[in-house]
Amino acid sequence: MSKKFFNSLGWLLIAPYFFVWTVFGYKEWLLIAAPSVYLCFYIAKGGLKKPRRSCPEKRRVLTVAFAYLGAIALTLIFIYTANYVIKESLQLEGWVKTMSSWIAIVIALIPATLLLGYVLEGSQKHGENDEYSSLDEEQVKEKAYEWMQLDSKVECVKRLRQTYNLSLIHAKQIVDDVDDTADK
Repeated sequence: MSKKFFNSLGWLLIAPYFFVWTVFGYKEWLLIAAPSVYLCFYIAKGGLKKPRRSCPEKRRVLTVAFAYLGAIALTLIFIYTANYVIKESLQLEGWVKTMSSWIAIVIALIPATLLLGYVLEGSQKHGENDEYSSLDEEQVKEKAYEWMQLDSKVECVKRLRQTYNLSLIHAKQIVDDVDDTADK
């Protein structure tokens, strides 16, 4: 699916939220859409990429799913607690109650967004070097040495990145290490 689709989906999820909020007032159950909107915009900006393997690791999928549910639960817990404090303990009314509710919602969304973002970034970084982590570093360096005999350093870095799904910096470090040991 394209980035435009997820961007549009994010806006389609958030637009009714603001409409219902302005017409009917604040409804707690609408906050379930907040992590979904965050996830849509995260995918739209290119945060989640299609894995190289046909089947992603089950552990990563479960981690993201539980983080999504945790973000929803965390948001609802904070909102209900703030709602209780605003209505029952402080007994606020009028515009002070409305402003307090808005501030509480914004503050409640911050930890949930941070939790979901942390897990999404972590799962993406965890999956970057899956192929490399299954191999011994010496095997990768041997392969890099073979490729350096055939091609330039730049081509060797490109092949390392494509074959082992390495970052540019990591692939360059391996090529530099191999070049240094070959010079000695």
